[in-house]
Amino acid sequence: MLDSLVIITPNIANVLLLLALVIYVYALVGISLFSNAKHLAELDKYNNFSSFGRSILVLVRYATGEDF
Repeated sequence: MLDSLVIITPNIANVLLLLALVIYVYALVGISLFSNAKHLAELDKYNNFSSFGRSILVLVRYATGEDF
């Protein structure tokens, strides 16, 4: 079982790298489209696209289903 884990580790790394790239691109798109959006119920002062760090956190939170 440990041998199988060692064998699939590069494949898991590729999938995680692809996921990070997709989140990066969507964060940039979110900043360009929604950086000036009004803060309402879902988009408050902590959960918005005003900066790159906040947009990454928003996308990860929604992708994992945290605090829907």
